[in-house]
Order: sequence, then C-alpha cells, then structure tokens
Amino acid sequence: MTHIVAGAVRHIVVGLGEVGSAILECLVLHRNDVMGVDVEDRHEGTCEYLHICFPGDLEGFNEAVLGYIEEYSPGTCIIHSTVLPGTTREIQRRTTCLMAYSPVRGRHGQLVKDLHDFTKLVGAPLESAAHDAATSLIEAGFTVTVMKDAISLELGKLFQTTYTGILVAWAQEMQRYCDEVGADFMTAQRVNEMPNLPHVIHQPGFIGGHCIIPNTAVLDRIRPGGLFTNVVRLSNEDVESPGTPGRLWPIPYRQNK
Repeated sequence: MTHIVAGAVRHIVVGLGEVGSAILECLVLHRNDVMGVDVEDRHEGTCEYLHICFPGDLEGFNEAVLGYIEEYSPGTCIIHSTVLPGTTREIQRRTTCLMAYSPVRGRHGQLVKDLHDFTKLVGAPLESAAHDAATSLIEAGFTVTVMKDAISLELGKLFQTTYTGILVAWAQEMQRYCDEVGADFMTAQRVNEMPNLPHVIHQPGFIGGHCIIPNTAVLDRIRPGGLFTNVVRLSNEDVESPGTPGRLWPIPYRQNK
C-alpha cells in the first residue's frame, strides 16, 4: 500500500533497508523534519537533503537517483550506498543538484551505534557539495571528515569489505590446516599476536550477508580476474553455509583489553 505524506522537509531518506533505516534513525534522533521513503512510499513535497540508501548494484541505479532528485528537488544529494566507483561523479554531470558520497561503516545489527561512533567520511566531485553534505550530517549528530573526492571513498568502501573477506578466507584456510593435523584453531592464533598483524582473530565461518561477497563482484567490474576476489569466493564455497548465517565478528586476542 502506498504511503503518501505532503509538505516540505529537510531530509528524505530513500530506501529503508538495514542501511536506510539506520541513517533515518540517526537523523530522527536530532531532527523532526525527516522523512523515510521506501519502494511504495511517496512524499508529495520537496526536501533540502536527499539520502540515497537503496542497493548500488540495482540495475538503473543512476536513473533511479536522478528520478528521486527530480521528484523531491533537493539542494544536495548524499549517496550512502555501496556503488561502482565513478557513480557520484557521473550523476553530478547530469544534474545541478550537488552530489556527495559518504560510505557506511559499521556492523550489521548495531549500525546506529557504529554510525555515531565511526567518523562519517564525505567526498564529492565539487568541493561545495562535500562541505554542504558535511554540514547537514554534522547537524544530525555525525562526526564528519571531508575527504578530497568521492571516487576514492567509493573504491575504499569496496576495499574495506573485500579486505575483511580476505582475512576471513585466510581464517577459513587456517581452520582447514588445523583440522588436518588435529590442532586447536584458537590456540594456533595466539602465535599471530604480533604488532604487524591485525589485533583480532577472524573467525573461519561462512561469509553470508549482502556486502562482502557481492562487493567482490563489483571490484571485478573494475579489474576482471582479480586474484584476491576470486580467492575469497572460492574459499567461502568450501565452507558449509548455516541455515541462518551469523555475523562472524573478530575476537580480540586479549578479552580483558
């Protein structure tokens, strides 16, 4: 059923999945002139800031963003979705609306907390767009740092999820070695407690969810046949998928730290 609300608001969040719902909740904590819009919802009015939170691998993503810009006439549009590098720049070329990109950093299940704990990085093709987007996020309670461009952040988001995948894939492989000789995985990891290595133990379970594995495919669109992206997928295929995939958060080497 379509939900229609009329009037001008300061912020509209488009896409109310896990990311969009968390962005909306963060905004609502600090402002009351905020609206969330999902697939069947419509807001009959305008906004000052448009937040894009629906999947960046959606076919026709750019056209969809431009459609929402035309519909709501924002002064600034902030893309929070994981997208192919160059997306923000390409959309900026086709609109007078200021375009900015701000990747979401956080853990599934506690995104609202992590969005407030981690600095929100913002980049844009136009410097004025980056600063305008940063101002709107700061007034909504985020800690913000303006970066030099959008495309580096777009690529950096893909690096971040795939780097996690590589670490988990190596944990999967280490578990296989442990199984071969009858070693205890957690005990073996204590040897890795070194300053030049990550200060956590990555668990070797199945990589589920909608970020790590799908994002390796996005990197392959930039540079087909990537060695590491393929390793992550191949390793994960050899791990039994649980009925309900859990999140495999890293474990600190010293639990009392």
